Amino acid sequence: MEKFRFLPKEKISQLPKTPGVYVFKKETELLYIGKAINIKNRAGQHHDLINLADQIGYIKTDSEIDALILEARLIKKHQPKYNTVWRDDKNYFYLAATKEDFPQIFITHRPQNVGGPASNIGPFVDGGALKETLKILRKV
Repeated sequence: MEKFRFLPKEKISQLPKTPGVYVFKKETELLYIGKAINIKNRAGQHHDLINLADQIGYIKTDSEIDALILEARLIKKHQPKYNTVWRDDKNYFYLAATKEDFPQIFITHRPQNVGGPASNIGPFVDGGALKETLKILRKV
């Protein structure tokens, strides 16, 4: 389970310069969750939220895509007041291939378990590009 490391907002200069997810918190309420290539720089750009919050938390990730996935999961879980994206039930796109002699290839928002009835590739954030690529591959 991921766990935020919190700092008082006055210590925003001590945030790491790594990819990850950051959160603005006031008392026990999470106000906003975001992702960044550089947590320190990105969190520092939210002047209005800095004024509202009393703490800023972060979780380091290995890459920007890991931060993107973690951000989406945390927003769905915590439903922060100032996040409007990811509040619905939408997920990233995955490409799934069934494990049959002639596999079926399809796009899904809900990847199957690895080793289950389908293998998954993803996540993909641009559904239009994924659909166009799949269309071309099916012609080949």
